Amino acid sequence: MSDETNQQFNKALHLLDAGEPARAEETLRAVIAAAESEADPEAEVRGRVVLADLLVEAGRGEEAAPLLKQALATAVEDDLVDVERARASELLARLAGVTPTTETGSGAGGAGSW
Repeated sequence: MSDETNQQFNKALHLLDAGEPARAEETLRAVIAAAESEADPEAEVRGRVVLADLLVEAGRGEEAAPLLKQALATAVEDDLVDVERARASELLARLAGVTPTTETGSGAGGAGSW
């Protein structure tokens, strides 16, 4: 993740902490766009999962599902990305009304843990 993208990602997390989800959403969308243009799959996954978590919490699951599916389909090997993928799987199961069969640690890395 470039320094600028990382700064924007951290800004989004701070905005979430400050109770400003609309600004955090805008920043996360910019993070995802930057990650795509930089061909940075780790940042893409992290941005998508945190944004999707925010959307799920806001009752916007239909917008979150494609982001989660994209995050799960992104090919990258990284421990942090694995944590984000686990959160993505948990959120997709929640949207489908299914209880996950393995414990992933609620909020692990996703927007619910900012």
